[in-house]
Amino acid sequence: PSNQTKWHRCTKGDVGVDEITEDYLNKNFCGISKESAIPYADEDLILLEGLKRLELAKASGKPWFVGFGLHRPHWPYRTPPGFYGHELYPGDVVKAPMHPQAVENTPSMAGNWAGGDIVDPARGCPTCLVPGGRAIEYRRWYYAAVTWSDHVLGEVLAKLDELNETQRTITA
Repeated sequence: PSNQTKWHRCTKGDVGVDEITEDYLNKNFCGISKESAIPYADEDLILLEGLKRLELAKASGKPWFVGFGLHRPHWPYRTPPGFYGHELYPGDVVKAPMHPQAVENTPSMAGNWAGGDIVDPARGCPTCLVPGGRAIEYRRWYYAAVTWSDHVLGEVLAKLDELNETQRTITA
């Protein structure tokens, strides 16, 4: 059976959300906090259920397949404590793009597109520029979302080790 989890966007109480305007639905990145209306990441649910399924599969003694599909690092970049963009990639670790202009004839899906990719004043125009400081923040939180995804996949690999299935399992 499939384990489809709801894709949670930034929510009230998340770190980085503008509490004055409560503009959390259009945030591109945010951090989960104790005050978050949804105090967990989508991947927490995926991991919890997936690890249970690994244990059940192993116990069955039959050939098995378990898939882990993560939402991150896709937008919005919503990560738990310890994986905030500004904490993992502080200061000048992240640079602005060397080539901020969109490549000529870029498909709209390759960047700022009107369907909801990155919400910014430059939104809706594949050849518009995202301001440099904003681009750095997007990158900082995107890198943090990749790091969070790596962590979650590391938990899956650790479970395979624990079950003595690492050498008999294909991971991709």
